Amino acid sequence: MRTFWLTVIFACLFQMMVPAVHATGMRSLETEEWSRLANQVAKWAGAGEYIKARDQLLKLSGRFSKADFTKLNLRIESIHALAEVIMEMEGALNRVQPNSKEIADAAARLQLAFDALTHPNQPMWQQYYQPLKKDLDMIDEAIRMNDRHAVQEGVDQFYEHYQIIRPALIVAKSPFTISKVDSLVTFLRNQTEMDKLKIGVTQLKSLLNPLFFGSERDVMATVYRWNEGDFFKVILWVSGLIASVLGFVSWRKYRENREASPYA
Repeated sequence: MRTFWLTVIFACLFQMMVPAVHATGMRSLETEEWSRLANQVAKWAGAGEYIKARDQLLKLSGRFSKADFTKLNLRIESIHALAEVIMEMEGALNRVQPNSKEIADAAARLQLAFDALTHPNQPMWQQYYQPLKKDLDMIDEAIRMNDRHAVQEGVDQFYEHYQIIRPALIVAKSPFTISKVDSLVTFLRNQTEMDKLKIGVTQLKSLLNPLFFGSERDVMATVYRWNEGDFFKVILWVSGLIASVLGFVSWRKYRENREASPYA
């Protein structure tokens, strides 16, 4: 009897696991095909074979548009980012006068974004760690030298590199992480005061390693450390303000008592 019930339990567990395994396998096969086609697009685009690149992109676009996303377990942000890189590549290839730089950048975004789906543990976008780190070091040095022209060059270069990997980051990371990085990058591009630029660069440097090689928890821990720092600055400021007010009130009271005293 005991053997019978064990058999029933294992049979039920197997039936419950089969749909999950099937769904995972279907996602894996579909996304691997997307990634293969994206690699082909990038390959032909890099060789200047734009007609062949367009043919492969057409296949990718067709498969992607017909996919059943409810079974692929993709976030809406990921679907939007992947659709966007396809349309961007399509637009670059359909120009009357193709721009090789525009096509190369669009192909890189396309390839990295679809690769992020199939290689979550060793994605291609991680290759951009050193270029981005080098950009931040360059900006840091330019700030130290008070060279505004060099700062602007460094910021522009950093932004260009970040835009290439951003679609892949949307696929790989949470909306929280993307929001924080986007905010810092926007701050860096819009800021003109050197001391504030320095703060932005320092925060991006501290975020870069957990962003590329850490977990979401590592990213959140890094961001929360900044928030705690800001919180303590506010606490110190408020404490200083309260101390100043109390000191002024005490001084006024002392002066009033002194003036009221017959021995003053």
